[in-house]
Amino acid sequence: MAPHLGFDDWPSLVASANGKPPAVLTHGLTRTPPYFRFDRAANWIEPRLPLDDAGWCEIFDLMRTHRITGLRAGGQMTDEALAGATGLDFLTDLRLGGSRGITGAGLAHLARMPQLEVLHATGCSIGDQDLRVLESLPALREFTLFHHRSVSDEGLGHLAACQALERVEL
Repeated sequence: MAPHLGFDDWPSLVASANGKPPAVLTHGLTRTPPYFRFDRAANWIEPRLPLDDAGWCEIFDLMRTHRITGLRAGGQMTDEALAGATGLDFLTDLRLGGSRGITGAGLAHLARMPQLEVLHATGCSIGDQDLRVLESLPALREFTLFHHRSVSDEGLGHLAACQALERVEL
């Protein structure tokens, strides 16, 4: 696991665990908790290991400090964490792919994020009625939802309210 996170060996990884997140973000992988990848050019952040509530708060604080507009949840987002993300009024690109901890109740939080332009929801635990929240996303340009048996044409019909929509991947 240590090399996957950018460390030479296990002792190096353990030694870094006592550090704080960097005050200035650099492109690439972090070497201190919370572990994440950051792409400065594309302006997105992605957690690398499972986060608890405190870890998500640290990620959101970093996003606020550095005005990071994209969040790739890496399959780790939960309803509770998504509720915390609603305070990021500059977040325009939200990729929830694989986040089975997102249910319809969590997706409903997106109604407080009308600035969203990109939403990837593949792998979330949602159904047709849960997609009603799409009607609250007037800036949505891109929507992705692959291989989802719980969503039918009825649920996807809510995309009709998204007047800025340019791309849909199903």
